[in-house]
Amino acid sequence: MVCGIVAIPVAAGCNVREVSEWAGHNSVAFMLTRYGGLFEDGSDAAIDRLDALLGAASAQENVVPLRKSNGL
Repeated sequence: MVCGIVAIPVAAGCNVREVSEWAGHNSVAFMLTRYGGLFEDGSDAAIDRLDALLGAASAQENVVPLRKSNGL
C-alpha cells in the first residue's frame, strides 16, 4: 500500500529529495527503494535537456577559451 504522504507530492511533480524529507525518511535511497516506482523515468527528458545545453554551448561564437593556444 502506498502512503498518501508520498503519492500525492510525487503526483504533483515534487522531486525525490523533497518527498523524502516531507515523509520523514532518513535517506533518499530508502525512499527510492520503497517508492521508486511512483516516480516517472525522466531519462529521455534529461537527455534532451543535456543535448540542448551542449548544442547551445558549442554553437556559441563568443566562447572564451580557457587556455591560449601556443601554436603547439
